[in-house]
Amino acid sequence: MNARIVSSLGISTQASGIGGLSPSDVTGSSSTCAAILHPPGRAHNTALSYLLPPASPNMDTEVSVMTSSHLDLERRLEDRLPARLRRPIDTIDGAVTSFLERYGITALRIALGVVFIWFGTLKVIGRSPVEDLVKDTIYFLPQDTFFIVIGVWEIIIGIGLLFPVALRLTLALFWLQMAGTFLSLIILPGRAFQDGNPLLLAVTGEFIIKNLVLIAAGLVIGSTVRRRALPKN
Repeated sequence: MNARIVSSLGISTQASGIGGLSPSDVTGSSSTCAAILHPPGRAHNTALSYLLPPASPNMDTEVSVMTSSHLDLERRLEDRLPARLRRPIDTIDGAVTSFLERYGITALRIALGVVFIWFGTLKVIGRSPVEDLVKDTIYFLPQDTFFIVIGVWEIIIGIGLLFPVALRLTLALFWLQMAGTFLSLIILPGRAFQDGNPLLLAVTGEFIIKNLVLIAAGLVIGSTVRRRALPKN
């Protein structure tokens, strides 16, 4: 079997040696044949491999799909441009995307921190426009006290995002707070939905559902936690 494989590759078993291997080594070891057929570090081809975006150790699945030439309409349009136009466009695009890649998540973290400090401060000083909504939602708790607690909680989250010395703990507090905001959809459906239809959001419902965007922002920031760790000696 091994001899046939080697023969099909055009390797003579009478050769003086291949890469330091004797003929007996080549034909007598299945592991050697496997190494010849599939060199280390080279992915095995599959029948559907042409459907997948090119793999990269520094590129996650989402980015790979977004940048696939089959799905990127902008790239396909750019490829149709004359070279004299394509070069400056590519230069500008590279500079902008490099800037976003370098500072985008940091800007997201700072913006989220500012929002939480701002909203939390409004609660603490008694000037929050959502005071009635929050207190009606937590009717089963001491409303005035717990409303202040929520405000302080949000300020702590905001500070933790601005100064990420304990980012895991900060994000844990963040997701707990975000989960609590959806209680209003359950406890106060009449204020969250029009005519009781969960697809027809009222102003309150839109205010709450937009927190899905904040949750997604938290997921993006959370993805950097291990990268922020200092290298071990």
